Amino acid sequence: RGFGSLCPITNSPALSRRAFTRRRGVITVGTATQDNPAQARFTDGHGNWHYAQVVPFDAKETLPQGTEVMILRSRDGTLRAIRIG
Repeated sequence: RGFGSLCPITNSPALSRRAFTRRRGVITVGTATQDNPAQARFTDGHGNWHYAQVVPFDAKETLPQGTEVMILRSRDGTLRAIRIG
């Protein structure tokens, strides 16, 4: 107990890309196509806003600015988006 009170506790709000998956967001800048990612805005579990480049999950789909999306991570680490509603 005595030693524990001398050591500072480090808490970090840093998140890995894995934590970005299964988040609802919106395309804020650009139109996402398979060859051209767009910027999406979403919140994490702490309520902090994040911005990331996403491409559509379906290669033939385009996601224009303002589209509500679900953020997913593919096996290669790319963030992909699926249109919601």
